[in-house]
Amino acid sequence: MKIQELRRFLTGKDNHWDYENYSLLISSDANNKKLLDRMYEDMEELLPPIKPTAQKTIPKISQHSYNEYYYQISELLAFIYASVNDDWNVVKGADIKRDREHFFLKSGNYIYDPSLAIFVLEEDYYKKYRPIQEINNSDIKEYLSQNNNLYKFYNRFGNLGMEKHKDFSIKFIEQIRSQFMNNLKSKYEITPQNVEKIKTIGDTAIKCSLTNRREYQLESENIFIHPDVDDSILAVIETDTEKISKIVQEKFPRIPCSYKKNTSRNCYALSILYSLYSDKFKLIQGGYVYKRYNEFFPNKPDGEFYQHSWLENDVVVYDPEKRIVVPKDLYYKIFTKEDEYTQKQTMEMMRRVGFNFTYLSHFISGARIGNDESIMYRFAKDRINTPQKCEEGNRIISAFDRAER
Repeated sequence: MKIQELRRFLTGKDNHWDYENYSLLISSDANNKKLLDRMYEDMEELLPPIKPTAQKTIPKISQHSYNEYYYQISELLAFIYASVNDDWNVVKGADIKRDREHFFLKSGNYIYDPSLAIFVLEEDYYKKYRPIQEINNSDIKEYLSQNNNLYKFYNRFGNLGMEKHKDFSIKFIEQIRSQFMNNLKSKYEITPQNVEKIKTIGDTAIKCSLTNRREYQLESENIFIHPDVDDSILAVIETDTEKISKIVQEKFPRIPCSYKKNTSRNCYALSILYSLYSDKFKLIQGGYVYKRYNEFFPNKPDGEFYQHSWLENDVVVYDPEKRIVVPKDLYYKIFTKEDEYTQKQTMEMMRRVGFNFTYLSHFISGARIGNDESIMYRFAKDRINTPQKCEEGNRIISAFDRAER
């Protein structure tokens, strides 16, 4: 069976699209988003170039540039990728019919074979291959040190002279891992040189940088806390936000108020409502200046201002829209504070604007909030400081006044 036929046989893909000959093929049953998201970032952004083998093959683990020559270096590719992604164990296996040695990677019941560029369930993969030995990810360094099994790929004469270069495999892998970790650090570390890039990329990069996590780790409804923050604060926040959501759902069902789901673009309501409920945090509004790259919206000379709203105490920032809790000094490497409100001051502002959960000082001054240029917005901003707005504000405040703390 030819390589491309084998790839399609194991993944159940029809021979229809030519571009799939060069792409990672994924079985329809193998739908682990977390594993795949981490793999995509590893492949396309973090893995460093790998030097050619003695046979002039350039090893590459990629989502889009598969080469059939990779099948001959399955062992090399398996150990390279497992060394930078601890989700995977290395499996030494064999072709069932020919009993020819072949290496692949296993995580739970998922198989990733970088030499075939396929991602499948083990029940499908074992139609063609059988496992012989599974090497746990934590044991890879020891295995490399004892076997020096990658040396043969970089010596024209195979294993000849392996004893003299007995540390080759472990040094080779450690160098790749070191370069990988440097790439990861440079992507997310908040430095003066990197902060403008982080702002331009936007929300995901900001969350990763502020929480010291990667993109695939943020795919849940959890609140993510920086490692330097005492995680006991999470219990307080989760208790408070559950009560706030329940109150709002009962009293004001039209106001979106979930601190777990669909929080994106709801920073104003979530932070203002928390401030009205509790004085544990002050309400802060501000943002950051960034350059917007879009051919339809040319940049302003001084850049665009991203308006935002969050909560803070003396030590940490809780950003309910981004669902993160981080040290305050770290947060302010990206964000700038414009306005600060105590609980009492927030109440006074709500009596002025009523149900308008927004960037308060900008709204009152008539400044545009975000890209809102609608007639309804322009009409609403002209109706502040009225008895109606005061009554609306008092309704919200009184709902929290009666709440159990």
